[in-house]
Amino acid sequence: VQAQLKDLGIDTDSQTIEKIVNLIKDKQFEGYSYDGALASFEILVRRELKQVTDYFILNRFRVTDERRWNAKGKLVTESEATININVNGEEKMTVSTGNGPVNALDGALRKALVSFYPTIDNLKLSDYKVRIVSSEKGTGAITRVTIESTDEKNNYWSTIGVSTNIIDASYNAIHDSITYKLYHDLNGKK
Repeated sequence: VQAQLKDLGIDTDSQTIEKIVNLIKDKQFEGYSYDGALASFEILVRRELKQVTDYFILNRFRVTDERRWNAKGKLVTESEATININVNGEEKMTVSTGNGPVNALDGALRKALVSFYPTIDNLKLSDYKVRIVSSEKGTGAITRVTIESTDEKNNYWSTIGVSTNIIDASYNAIHDSITYKLYHDLNGKK
């Protein structure tokens, strides 16, 4: 942890380091693993140190999938996401479709944010990985989602989300990815 904090340029006392280590242990118990998701590690630490604000607050989201025969007689699956967030005291609701539920959710969230944070338009999710953490629970297992992202400056980062619901875990990873980008964009980093 000390080495990672040093790499991030964060200088803190031993009591704060101990608090961060305990926080990471608690998160690992929930299913998080920060080895391959250093952007989520950074956001977690900076939140603990009160260096990151909430750029937006989720009120709710809904994701639906529909599998049907289209007009050409071809079987298609479509995903649609509706998201409701607060940004700077303003409520924003958007809808987006995508080639899957995560793509639709990501699209709806960025559509809601782009007028407040234009650099979000340059954010790309470049990889998406799912791992089942507690396979003994079957379909009720804890799911860990890792998302790799890039931006217009060819910066690359990985974030993680954990939940018993794969879409919720995905949202958590997307939220960290956007927060990471905004933190660095708005603070002149990277």
